Amino acid sequence: MLFNTVEFFWFFLITLGLFYALPRSRPTLRVLALVIASYYFYACWKPVYLLLLLFSSLLDYGLGFLFLKWPAQRHKYIVLISASCNLGILAFFKYTDFFISTINLLLSQEAVLPLTGHELPVGISFYTFQTMSYAIDIKRGETKVERNFLRFLLYVSFFPQLVAGPIERARSLLPALQNLGEARPLDWPVAVHQIARGLFKKVVIADNLGPVVEQIFRSPGQFSGEMVLLGAILFSLEIYCDFSGYTDMAIGLAALLGVRLGLNFQFPYFATSITDFWRRWHISLSTWLRDYLYIPLGGNRSGRVRTYINLMLTMLLGGLWHGPSWNFVLWGFLHGFYLAIERLLPFRPGRPWSWFLWPFVFLLVTLTWIPFVTSSFSLTLQAFEQIFLWQTGEAVPQASLTPVFLCLALFSLFELCEYSGQRGLWTGLRGALTGAYVALTTFLGAGEVRQFIYFAF
Repeated sequence: MLFNTVEFFWFFLITLGLFYALPRSRPTLRVLALVIASYYFYACWKPVYLLLLLFSSLLDYGLGFLFLKWPAQRHKYIVLISASCNLGILAFFKYTDFFISTINLLLSQEAVLPLTGHELPVGISFYTFQTMSYAIDIKRGETKVERNFLRFLLYVSFFPQLVAGPIERARSLLPALQNLGEARPLDWPVAVHQIARGLFKKVVIADNLGPVVEQIFRSPGQFSGEMVLLGAILFSLEIYCDFSGYTDMAIGLAALLGVRLGLNFQFPYFATSITDFWRRWHISLSTWLRDYLYIPLGGNRSGRVRTYINLMLTMLLGGLWHGPSWNFVLWGFLHGFYLAIERLLPFRPGRPWSWFLWPFVFLLVTLTWIPFVTSSFSLTLQAFEQIFLWQTGEAVPQASLTPVFLCLALFSLFELCEYSGQRGLWTGLRGALTGAYVALTTFLGAGEVRQFIYFAF
């Protein structure tokens, strides 16, 4: 069930009505209603994978009580069990075929191991990280053991952010779920605005750009260098509008249920350095990798060389988190390389005077999205070859580009409006902007319902 469908609209209205119809004096009933709604929402993809969601929840819920019974010196073993089980599940479903295909490639034609062919459960990368961080945070003393079973089930399965984040920490989401009995919509005009903005980004911008991007990167070698570069720029906007559009809707939907989710995007394409970009893009993942991987590896505390190694390992694993493909490893390597180079620079980018670096940073990020959009390593090399050698080739039909340039104009206009509105320049016009989003989504939305890009991760 996708946010951008009529089915979800009715599902959410029924859930919202039932939630507030239940007595405030019985918060357990409200929690139970949201658990049932969340499990139904997830079951709409493939019901059998509810077992994985339930297992991950039961595992870390049970491990939480071990922290109360075992002495502190043994708590590290509880974290090890949580990490081993959660990462083991993730590795089996996400990386088994990747490793088998890599082995087959190395063995050439002498021996071919059969692939498992199993599907990737939707959202598994998100909820396994969320449950695993619960155990880590208890060990660190940053959150308490959750004794209420239903509330913990909801923490793992809360449907607005279940399948594509934001990745919520227990210390922020669990306290919010404890107050559902008193829950009221959080600033509902802002929540409705966020939902309308997210739908606009997804349905008008991302879904209209998608077919043109797919046309170019299905066979980048046949298009000219400028067309492939344009395709990379369009994909930069598509993936941002697709993913941040989902996040906007998730935050708005949760707010209507009285739950505040964390910020996941902060105008990433206004970044003036790669470091600044990662402070603005997929914030819940970048901070998760920082807190649970980069810093435990030693961060920048063990000398310059070790810092570069830690950066590279973090970004390589972050790339692999996105998908079982050498394309994602390359994407992570490039970002790790950029971050290391920035630390070697004699000045620190990202300062107010460094706005002149913005076009260069955007170009770097745009080129690095190419491994994300191509379906194989060979197509990635083709795309880079067309751009850097400025090869000649076909052009995308003008009829296809007309809606694209309209989308680019709308995106630029409304992104600047949101950027200005965040700084209080015209907050009073939020209602008019919400209406504009709804009208444009109604009249300019792509006819085809397209899945969110990050559902594949």
